[in-house]
Amino acid sequence: MKMGKEVRCLGCMRLYNDTYDVCPYCGYENNQETVALLHMDPGTVLQGRYLIGRALGTGGFGVTYLGYDTKLDRKIAVKEYLPSEFATRMLHKEEILVSNSGKSLQLFERGRDRFLQEARKLAQLGDVDGIVHIFDSFEANNTAYIVMEYLDGETLEDHLQRVGTLPEEQALEMIVPILKTLDEVHSHGILHRDIAPDNIFLVPGEDGRLHVKLIDFGASRFAATTHSKSVTMLIKPGYSSAEQYQSNGEQGTFTDVYSVGAVLYRMLTGQVPADAFERRTQVQNGKRDPLKEPSDICRDISEVVENAVMNALSIRAEDRTPTAGEFLAELQSDTPAKRRVSSVRKIDVLKWPHWAKIGVPAAAAAVISLIVLLACGVIGFNFAEKNFALPDGMCYVPDVVNYDIDDVTSWVEDAELVMYNAGGSYAPGTPENIVLTQDVPAGSVVMKNTRISVTVSTGKEKYLMPDVTGMTQEAATAAIACMGVQVSATEATQPGLAAGCVSTQSVNPYEEIQTGDVVELGVVPGDQANAAAAPLLAGLTYQQALETASAAGAAITVATKLFAQGCAEPPVVSQDPVEGAPLEGGIVTVTLEIPWHEFSMPNLLFKTEEDVLQLLQNIGVVADIEHETNEMVAAGLVASQSVDKDTPVRPGDTVTVGVSTGGKPFAMPSVVGASEESALKELRAAGLSVSVEYKYDSSVAEGNVISQSVAAGEDVTRGTDVTIVVCSHENTVTVSDVVGMERSAAEETLRAQGFKVSVNYVESTSASKGQVLSMIPTAGTEQRQGANIIITVGKGGKASPTDTSHDQADDHKPSQPGPWSDWTTSLPGGVSADSGFDVEEKTQYSYRDKETTTSNTELSGWTLDNTTYRWSDWGSWSGWSPYSPGGSSASREVDTRTTYEYCYFQCAYCGNHWHGYGFPCYTWGGGCGQGTIQEGSWHEVWGTIPQSEINWQDWHGTGHTYTIYNGERVFRNINEPNASRTEYRYRDRQEIPTYHYSRWGNWSSYSDNHVSSSSNRQVRTQTVYRYRTR
Repeated sequence: MKMGKEVRCLGCMRLYNDTYDVCPYCGYENNQETVALLHMDPGTVLQGRYLIGRALGTGGFGVTYLGYDTKLDRKIAVKEYLPSEFATRMLHKEEILVSNSGKSLQLFERGRDRFLQEARKLAQLGDVDGIVHIFDSFEANNTAYIVMEYLDGETLEDHLQRVGTLPEEQALEMIVPILKTLDEVHSHGILHRDIAPDNIFLVPGEDGRLHVKLIDFGASRFAATTHSKSVTMLIKPGYSSAEQYQSNGEQGTFTDVYSVGAVLYRMLTGQVPADAFERRTQVQNGKRDPLKEPSDICRDISEVVENAVMNALSIRAEDRTPTAGEFLAELQSDTPAKRRVSSVRKIDVLKWPHWAKIGVPAAAAAVISLIVLLACGVIGFNFAEKNFALPDGMCYVPDVVNYDIDDVTSWVEDAELVMYNAGGSYAPGTPENIVLTQDVPAGSVVMKNTRISVTVSTGKEKYLMPDVTGMTQEAATAAIACMGVQVSATEATQPGLAAGCVSTQSVNPYEEIQTGDVVELGVVPGDQANAAAAPLLAGLTYQQALETASAAGAAITVATKLFAQGCAEPPVVSQDPVEGAPLEGGIVTVTLEIPWHEFSMPNLLFKTEEDVLQLLQNIGVVADIEHETNEMVAAGLVASQSVDKDTPVRPGDTVTVGVSTGGKPFAMPSVVGASEESALKELRAAGLSVSVEYKYDSSVAEGNVISQSVAAGEDVTRGTDVTIVVCSHENTVTVSDVVGMERSAAEETLRAQGFKVSVNYVESTSASKGQVLSMIPTAGTEQRQGANIIITVGKGGKASPTDTSHDQADDHKPSQPGPWSDWTTSLPGGVSADSGFDVEEKTQYSYRDKETTTSNTELSGWTLDNTTYRWSDWGSWSGWSPYSPGGSSASREVDTRTTYEYCYFQCAYCGNHWHGYGFPCYTWGGGCGQGTIQEGSWHEVWGTIPQSEINWQDWHGTGHTYTIYNGERVFRNINEPNASRTEYRYRDRQEIPTYHYSRWGNWSSYSDNHVSSSSNRQVRTQTVYRYRTR
């Protein structure tokens, strides 16, 4: 028999007997031919100690091999610097060949130096557990190598490909150590730059948990140089930040933060985030950021985690969570962090040219040239220059859309304008307090102190669904719509409930609901009530009232619901009309008590007084309305609340609500007779928006004010429009109205009147391209001949049929509609079929199924549907007792017996029973010989043998009889010779409950597939829209 020798497998580095043709552990064949041109042959030894095995992976910058350290007897990984752009290797050769181009050689050597420099830095972090530990680095074979820790496990990418998504708690267990590791690594001046699921390794630990390691540090730097106009960068779409697309984009700790945020987004949602470059492009073109909120994909994500992730994924580095430590703090905070708002400015046009669109494999990185980025305009954006100087008293309107209202306020004030908030609304994907719209287009020319109206995003607000069953559809819709929730309705019959009232609601009372959700109401159809007199309903439960009303031919409607403590089922506390009173239409209006509940105070700011009163009515909180002046908030909207949002409140609590009456009024100054200069100075200083007309008046000195449009002493506020008429001896002309005209026609019209014309272009989707949006001075006013008229012209939207300002080459191009937007649950303001948009809608369905389980203990989070019982086995018998434990029952079995009385005498000295009646305690009977009857005592003993069945013996002629019972000399009781009693014993058993529970599972994602509801399935719907410009 052949005795083989041990060899080391180059596929797994384990020893096996060479009598095997392949490794019995991994199936690798040591003598197989190397087929990859770039790879070293397995079996190569480096530095006289590092045995090279099979290649583990190949990337754009090198090859990683399985290895074995023959000196320290351990498995290792060996990374070889081999950028395929500059170098290659001949088959079966160890040395690599570098391009003989001087430029390529220079790039190769710089990359190699950085490769080794990064290795030396990482080697100093041997005490950091979350990175791959570096053991050695050296140069050989015309290149460089890093010897590192070998990891046995799988990448996070492989793990996610298998499991899809991770629960929030499990995802955080993996991300937290990554952030702690990064925080430590960053403190040593090292960035990763390539964090993605394929560079995160999961190693199973002895404790059964997965331990996380960051691999491939610095890969994106090894082939980069600032001296090349064709700098290449490693880009992983979805995980790389916007600054990584720019050669001169400053990178820092915030760059790695973006990538970690993207990884966590992927773990929680199962989706790779929208690419950062595409996000920046979309926002700069005035479109919505394509990055979806995590909770729009997975509803189980907490607000704390969602805000932290979205802050980490801010497009601009300046707006992003700056460090790994701060990202970790936001994730572990008890309260949600304030959302950081990306402030990317919009530009005219920024789209990828066809030649720059590079296909990227799903699991590979994209290498993108800086030349492409420059050609696409990513670096060095230029804005349109104005070709005229603004006259005194005028200003440009800043672009405030997509910015935080706090920042916008100061910008508007700096521009010498008056801004007020015209209301809040929900916009999908937009954080709280972001400006959604402005009523005057950005870039427009207006008078100083002009009022600018904006609307602000309320963000995604969460509420508890009110109980609207029994209410009219109108009242129920008002109670729900005030939360920003959409309402749909379907027919659902309910005997005893009036037509037009709500019988069912798709979201259960007090379940969490949020802005943008859809609630379906089941509404009773037809007219089913015909009773002439009201039945008695007061005191009944709601269900009993329905049954009673139905039996009487009546129907009820619920007008009011009052929160009451200790209320298990809603009782009717009053009815109108009362019992026996005649009915109109068979309808009885009732007031119900409903179970007590605790709530969180909602955000009331910028909502209408009507919506606020309804929101507070939903939770039983009393509103104390106070009216206050507030220049920043439109009249009729809430400007303040005495109880902060999210503060716990209970029904019956009171909140003071400050409703704005607008700006603080003051008396209009009198400027009639004053010079134009002094009048303008005084009125503008007061915050008024002043326009000037010119007319001739022989009774007024030239240059002085003839009249003012608002009489002196009348109430005005900052931003009020005022026109003063100034005396002029020059010729004046009434300005023609050119708003809505095409630009060239407008210029021709105004110049024909003797005016100069300046054109101001702005972005606008509300008008045709080249159409005049506004003019200043305004149409109809008298202006001096030769005055300059500024017209503001839209350069966005579809081209006007009469616009001749475009190139002749465009004359034969058909008007093409814009691209479709993503599907959304609500249309942005100004988007409708009547305003130049194509709009489509469809219904989507989401469902959840009922889950059931049983338990012998109470379960939290489940609804108890039923309880069944079974008996335990009988317990042990108790001892016999003369005291009755009660009769037998299902849970107790009682047994009885009759016992009979006997007596014995006990010595007071020794306790001995062996002596006779009236005799001393004899020693021959085991006694002490001392005790007498006077010093002893009689005791009872009870036996089961009847006295009549005992053969009694006379005790020495004393007349007392005795017998031996259970070894004891006992006497018959002379006074009660036949005394007996009943004795009892019992045993118990218990009822063991089995609790039957149910609960509704998680809602599925919305889809286009129709789903029907049943007793075990709830279905909700939403209407979604998409739109495009025509």
